[in-house]
Amino acid sequence: MSQLSSDYWQGDEPKFQEIVTEVGLRAERKADLWISPIRYDASTRQFQITVSVPVPLQEPNNGVEGVLSLGLAIEETLHNFEQSNANKRPAPDGQ
Repeated sequence: MSQLSSDYWQGDEPKFQEIVTEVGLRAERKADLWISPIRYDASTRQFQITVSVPVPLQEPNNGVEGVLSLGLAIEETLHNFEQSNANKRPAPDGQ
């Protein structure tokens, strides 16, 4: 189960800084997608990646409302990917 965060300011972290840039009092889109390297998250005791995308403003001026970041448990994802690829492999010759 997740615990309450003690780190509410995320603007100093790569998951935010790689997606938006601050211009005066507003934020502008810098990238459409950011995927972190695999890292161990001690709070969840899992290896995970973070995926971040900008949340656009209603105005078409490249501004953003914020950043949506999701932590994905990579071990389970890689295991499922490996299993699905194993099921797609052709049988060895003669079997």
